[in-house]
Amino acid sequence: MTLKLSSFLASNSQFSEESGKRLLLYVSFVQCFCQQYHVSYQPDTQLEGLLPLLFRQVPGYAIKEAAVTFDSAMPWELLQGNSQLAVSLSHFQQELVRSCCATPAWLLAQLDDLFEADNILFDVSVTPPTLCTLIARLASLRPARQIVDLCCGTYSLGLRTWRELGSAPGISCLGEDINGYLCSFARLLLFLCGVYDFSIAERDITLPFTEPPGPHTPTIFTADFPFTGNRTRATSKDTPSSRIYADWLMIRALLGRMHPGDRAFVVATKGALVRKNECALRAELVKNDWLDAVIQLPPGLYPDHNLPLELVVFEKARPSSRSGRVFFADMSAFSIPGTRRAKKLSPSGIDQACRAFQSFVCEVPFSAVVPKEAIEHAGWSLYPLTYLTQDNLPSRSLRLGDVASITRGLQLAKGSQVCSTPRYLLNIRDLQNGEILFETADQVEVGSVSLEEKYRIQEDDIILTSKGSALKIAIVPPNPPASYLGGNLTRIRVRNDRYSPYLLYEYLISE
Repeated sequence: MTLKLSSFLASNSQFSEESGKRLLLYVSFVQCFCQQYHVSYQPDTQLEGLLPLLFRQVPGYAIKEAAVTFDSAMPWELLQGNSQLAVSLSHFQQELVRSCCATPAWLLAQLDDLFEADNILFDVSVTPPTLCTLIARLASLRPARQIVDLCCGTYSLGLRTWRELGSAPGISCLGEDINGYLCSFARLLLFLCGVYDFSIAERDITLPFTEPPGPHTPTIFTADFPFTGNRTRATSKDTPSSRIYADWLMIRALLGRMHPGDRAFVVATKGALVRKNECALRAELVKNDWLDAVIQLPPGLYPDHNLPLELVVFEKARPSSRSGRVFFADMSAFSIPGTRRAKKLSPSGIDQACRAFQSFVCEVPFSAVVPKEAIEHAGWSLYPLTYLTQDNLPSRSLRLGDVASITRGLQLAKGSQVCSTPRYLLNIRDLQNGEILFETADQVEVGSVSLEEKYRIQEDDIILTSKGSALKIAIVPPNPPASYLGGNLTRIRVRNDRYSPYLLYEYLISE
């Protein structure tokens, strides 16, 4: 019988916390190593320090260091103060030895299973397994000799891509992440899964990158960037916008590392594809012919947020059969129930996306192939529904009140008292270039429950000026600071079940 970590967790409540999961995975790594390399140890062997001991004979300093780092991150003190926990862990260890199930395939299945059971690992968001499958299958449609997984975490996305490419020994697996523990985890996982040529660097991908000398290897980049919220950063002089959101900073860092023939598969928020602030950056992508595809994903794939997401595919020096055009697809209808907190991509949706992407054909309303001139005409929007069907575009017969509520802002005297839990009061000056500058807004005290309900803004609200001749429009980003709508602003709150706020936003900012 195959042992499942999720089942063991469900029947042993003392392992429910993050520290308990780390201990179970540590034992799993130990047994996976021992089973592959025919190593045995006494049942009463102390676990602490065992993994570094096993890896002592493995060539390479980086993998030895990874074992030490991984070992030092374990909450060994829990075993010393909790005899029941120690007994349960020993029982799990014995079951692994007895079942002989600790293979690389089993280890990968357990990571997917843990996501299905709890939806999050190591206190960080993990790329959903079915989304990993979609990206890996799309990436493997053409061969490559190297995979670079940026913000790689456990390297589950890059590893899935490596397996889809046939697990060939000649394929290099490189990764980068700012979390040292996850870097160690990724190194150990790659080693145990049989990847011979790998390197995981602990670094911030937005910092300058020095490319190693030697000939370039055809590369697939994969990236599920961390959610960066509404933070913007100043940019260099060669960037079209003076300040851009952090997600675009990471995208530009990735593009700067790509060579002709390289491809990149990036999970991005919908805001990155429509925000006016980065319009010039999107135009640069399309004009340079670096954008290959944009695929809208179903909502609810991630348990810790419900943000609208897209899969964006980049390629430099695209084949002539695809050059000058962009593939758009809508997978929003292709989700199936997963867990209580998250959905999954359906197998039929993954199959259709791969087939349409490879053939590069229109299958309206699922997909469309759009010339770059049409994208320019649409104001460089990369929102798929803009191009998939004319029925999605606002018409003269559309009555705004049928799909949205409209609220005028709060009239509040200046200089209102600031308390310990203030609210920002947004004004016309706080809307600049399609972006809301919360840092310039006045702060006021928290109002009554009725004020909170009526005037507090939320994600996907469309904010526009209600006074003066100069029209300013912005869409509220995810997780905005607690803020009220000021008296000279108007809010349009679209009912998502009736219409897309992003389509309305596109319509409002169009010429």
